[in-house]
Parts: sequence; C-alpha cells; structure tokens
Amino acid sequence: MSINTNTKNCPKRLKQDPSIREDYRTLDSVKNKAQSASYVSSSERRIRHLPLRQANLNQSSNNCFVQIYGTGFDTGETIATVLLFFDQHRFIFNVGEPDTMLKATLANNLMKYRLRPISALGLDCSAIPENFNFLTAQEEFSKERSYVSEAKEYLSRTWAAMEEEDSGIQDIHDSEIVPECVMQAGRHELEIVFLGTGSSQPSKYRNVSGIYLHLFERGGILLDCGEGTYAQLKRRYGSDGADDILRNLKCIWISHIHADHHAGLPRLLSARKRLIVDKPLLVIGPKQLRGFLNAYEMVEELGMVFLDCSQTTIAAEAAAKPLEMDRCTMSGGDESLSNLPSEAVARSESDKLMQENGIHLQQGVDIAGRRILNCILRSMGLRNLRSVHVVHCHNAYGIVLESDPIPMDDGSLREGWKVVYSGDTRPCPALVDASKGATVLIHEATFDDSKPMEAIAKNHSITKEAIEVGMTAGVYRIILTHFSQRYPKIPVLSGSYTNKTCIAFDMMSVNIADLPLLPRLLPAFKMLFQDEMSLEDEDDQESYVPDSADSLLF
Repeated sequence: MSINTNTKNCPKRLKQDPSIREDYRTLDSVKNKAQSASYVSSSERRIRHLPLRQANLNQSSNNCFVQIYGTGFDTGETIATVLLFFDQHRFIFNVGEPDTMLKATLANNLMKYRLRPISALGLDCSAIPENFNFLTAQEEFSKERSYVSEAKEYLSRTWAAMEEEDSGIQDIHDSEIVPECVMQAGRHELEIVFLGTGSSQPSKYRNVSGIYLHLFERGGILLDCGEGTYAQLKRRYGSDGADDILRNLKCIWISHIHADHHAGLPRLLSARKRLIVDKPLLVIGPKQLRGFLNAYEMVEELGMVFLDCSQTTIAAEAAAKPLEMDRCTMSGGDESLSNLPSEAVARSESDKLMQENGIHLQQGVDIAGRRILNCILRSMGLRNLRSVHVVHCHNAYGIVLESDPIPMDDGSLREGWKVVYSGDTRPCPALVDASKGATVLIHEATFDDSKPMEAIAKNHSITKEAIEVGMTAGVYRIILTHFSQRYPKIPVLSGSYTNKTCIAFDMMSVNIADLPLLPRLLPAFKMLFQDEMSLEDEDDQESYVPDSADSLLF
C-alpha cells in the first residue's frame, strides 16, 4: 500500500467537519514514542512526515483515536486509510494519556456503531427502547402465544404438586417403583447436563453431542465432545463457571470417531491446559481418536493421557485382573496424574491377551492407563466405568457408569445409581444387557418411527426402538437424544412414548432427585412447540440436514 506523505489528498470533508477536533502534527513530535516499538524502526523514514489527527469518536464521548491518512492501493481518490492505536505495548502510538484514555461502553441490545458517514461516527443508541423491561416484553409475548401461558401454568401446578408431601412425589411413588437411589437422593449428588442433543452438525436449536455428568464437589465427566461443546459450557455456566468446570473435569469419554462426537475435543483440552498446566486429563476413546489427537499435538500440546475404550470393556477387566494391584498405589488419587508422562502406556508382554471375544486389546493390557482410571473413579465415588460395543461404525461404544453405595446419616449404605449412554447405535443385545436395572438410560433416537429404513441404513435408532431398549432392560427413566436436525426444535412425538420417557434439549439439566418428575414435563414441551410440530410434515424435506457424518463407516 502506498502511503501519501502530505495532506492534499485527504478528503476535504474530513478537514471541514466541525464535529471533529483536528490536530495535525508531524511524526517528529511523537518520534520517541514511535521508537519504543521495535517493528517501527524499518518504516520510520517512510512515514516521518505523515500527517496525524486526533479526534473524538463522538461529541458525547471522550474516546479518542489516532488516524493516519494514506491513499490506498490505487489513486488519490481512494478513501483515507484509518488505523486505530490504543495499546502502547503493541502499537506505535500511545493515546493512553489521561485526556485521551479509552473508555469502555457496555453493549446493549440494538446498539449500533456507525463507521459511515464520518459525521455520524460513533455509537448510535437511538434504536434502544427507553425503559425496556424484560418481564413486560415476556408478558406481551405470552399474550400473543397463549400456549406459552398454558405451559407455564402446567409447570407451575406440577412443581407445586411435587412440593406437597402428600399429593406430589408420593403419588408418583405409589404409581411406580422408584429406585432407592432416587427416592433418597440429595440435590448435590448427580446432575446430567445436555450440552448438545442433535446429530451430524450444529443447527440453530441443537448443538452436536455432548453430555456433562456433574458430580458437584467430586468433579465431573464429559461424555462425547462435539464441536462447540466448550462454547456450550460457557453458555450454561458462564465464562468463570466454565473454567471451574474444566478445572474439576476428571475424564472425557468419546463414543466413536465421527466428528459430531469428538470435533470439539482439541478446543476444550487446549482451554483446560491453559488453566491447569501440569495435570494431564484422561481421555478415553476408540483407537482412531488417539491418532487424531497425536496428530493435533504436533501443532498444540493438549495435556492429556489417552486410554483406549477397549481397555475399559468386560474382556479387558478380566484380562487385567491378575495383573493389576488391588488398590490404587499412587497416593493422592487423580492428583498423581501430575507426576505421569503424557504417554502412560505400560503394556503387558502376554501375546495371548491381544485378542479376546473379538475385542482388540492392541499390544496387551494398558496397566498404567487402567490404574489412572481406577484412581479417578475412586476419587469420584464411582464403582465402575465400562465401555460396551454397539452397532454403528467400527470401534463404536456405549458406556455404563455406576456409583458406589451412598452412605446415610445413620451409618448405613443405600444403593448407588447407574447411568447408561448408548452413543450412536442400532438396538443391540449388548446394550440391553448393560442397561439392566439402570437408573437412567440416555439413548439416541436419530429418526422418528416413520423412517425405519433410514435408521437401518445409517446404523441409528428410531424412537420406538430406543424406548424398547429401555423397557426391555427395565430402566427407571429413558432420555432420548441425538435427534436428526430435520427436527429443529422438537422430534415427532408419537404413541411410543411412555411414562418413563423424556426428550432432551440443549442446556437441559436433570438432577437425579427430579427423575420422578421428568415424564410429566412432556405435555409442556408439546404445548410450547405445537407450532413447529404442525409444520414438520410440510417442511420435512426443506428442513432436513443429511447425516453426512454418520454415513461414513470407519
């Protein structure tokens, strides 16, 4: 870019603008400041006589900038180039003196910043409503959409009934068998947070797969990490809260290699490493994921220890039992991870363990990795983390998590909870067996009941099949997720839903103590989204997003 060294090519309207305070000086007056930046010395001679001007952003603000005029790439008619310099450590000018100190303005809805015309340069707040009240706007919207008020009233009645000892939770207990781990659960025991409930790729209403199991003071586990998961954590918990979640995150488990289940992993691991430098995080996933992460670490260190999912199966447990110590020998639980190398892969020398029941254990049993996992489970009060082969792509898994028995105030122990997550799968006997007696089954329901052939072709489940898995296994609650993006807000609801079933939404948080109430929320969901439900049949083809990621079988 050619830089003009005189002022005659500067637009006259800029010089004549009475709203801008002009102060033409030469670079000699700020030469000492310019020399403070190392990269200016080579170009100092070229811009020595370049005219400068200092101007207020608008009449009502003290915000200032320094403007350098240039002619651009072609002719003198090209509009002046504007460079803003605010940081004395990064830029060649320092406008941080008391009379020109940059002041921040809090943003607001409908606020604008005008760049052209120059006479109107600055913030434009004319579109912001005066005395805007969110509650008033909410009430007006509710009047226009009567079903919103109906849903609110329904939820209010439901919650009120739950708070009444005689007519609320007791009615639910009388109508079904409630597990002891739910009936006596505290509110700081387990919370399931759905960060992404859509398939294939993010949409306006649903992000791709991500489920955070929040165990409160004991930390948390992330099940799948599609793109945007870190941003979803920030939306759910706020910026500082998301950082706290990352600091207390104990483990990440990835179901399979499709991008909508793992593409957000590098960003999240990178953010965590900036918070905790010397404590690698355990990542459990299929072997293809390790190759992906190793390749990424050539660009940026992620601070993680990898454990293959095959090392957490029943077959691996049987193979490792004679090789593992009965207790965790590394003091301090998962804190000992800070003393381990990022490649903790001590292998056994037994060739006979390489293949068992069709599950490939690579070179043998990963003793170090399993030991790390056992330490983490103990620190979180978990009895077991087990991966289960499912029917989707090569090396696709579901997961079973079981808690230790919960101590009571009287010194006795009550049964712990059991959570099962299917990942992506067709209905399969292995998952049914693994789900027997589960407190919660989170099962994918990519397609509605009218599309069984598409589900078979892409190794997914329809709604009816997902529910049948839970009913056959005798689980207490079934939560459906991983919906095709053709259902932007709510999936098609049919008679296959039962009093054990609920559907997941992004940012939905389910406390274990609220599980009895969960199916009662479904009528409210139907009311809130009845407009979308009525339009789905008409717009099915237009709104459908192909599940391209799931069409790739590895």
